[in-house]
Amino acid sequence: MIFIVDEASQQNLKSFSTGASWGCAISYNVVSGRFCEPQEPIILAQIPLYQEGRGAMTTLTIRLLGPLRADVAGQPIQDLKTNKVRGLLAYLAVESDRPSSRESLAGMFWPEFSERRARANLSQALFTLRHGIGDKPAAQPFLIVDRDAIQFIPDKRLWVDVHAFAAGVTDNKRASTWTMIHKLETAVTLYEGEFMEGFSLAGCPPFEMWCLTLRERLHRHMSDALTQLVDFYERQAGYETALTYASRLIALDGWREEAHVAMMRLLALCGRRSEALAQYEACRRILEENLGIAPMRQTTTLYG
Repeated sequence: MIFIVDEASQQNLKSFSTGASWGCAISYNVVSGRFCEPQEPIILAQIPLYQEGRGAMTTLTIRLLGPLRADVAGQPIQDLKTNKVRGLLAYLAVESDRPSSRESLAGMFWPEFSERRARANLSQALFTLRHGIGDKPAAQPFLIVDRDAIQFIPDKRLWVDVHAFAAGVTDNKRASTWTMIHKLETAVTLYEGEFMEGFSLAGCPPFEMWCLTLRERLHRHMSDALTQLVDFYERQAGYETALTYASRLIALDGWREEAHVAMMRLLALCGRRSEALAQYEACRRILEENLGIAPMRQTTTLYG
């Protein structure tokens, strides 16, 4: 994200509007899959800017690809006591490119309660979250909080693997140089599992739908990136490296016949014909058991 903030922005604010600084931003929205630029300047709360020589910058790292993990300054956060607090952390982190209204957050996490009760529950969860991440307004807070909205301050102190992964895959979607390929490989290493793997919030359909939509989008990003890496390394005759990525692609999408075909072809190119034949049998079994279909004629021809 690129933010332009005037140099007077040196003190914390308690609201978005009072004494705020003007800035503009360009950001990547993971949910929509688009880069977006606001039609008009947005208001950024005055943020204590980190300057070299004025003390260390405390970072908040949030990993959501795989099980949820978070740490502050390298120390794991242990005090996120409930799944709703963890879900709130994940949602605010992913959607940090814009403020989230208290009304929408209350409806997302406590849809069964009245608005008043839901907002009270949100305030309690927010208190727990801020305590867990050590969010102290007097010492570079991570969150902008007012009576209407909540947002992570979008600066370099916040690192979210989802943002880094999505940007790395999108920026190098048509990688044609080794530099771009290495950046794509770096992005792929961030994908340690499905988005918020094993996490769910019973009774919160809006949150579950948000999770599902994002999980599927990121899954497609990973599948496309692995396919691109397999194709690239095969063209470069880097068959062993291509095999590594083909294996990851099958582990990700075992029902994709083209992934098995790529694996068979690469094994044959490496002179490992018996393994290529075993891969065909694995492909045939998976397609029959999961989809009730036989391999395509082209696949059978390659097998022969």
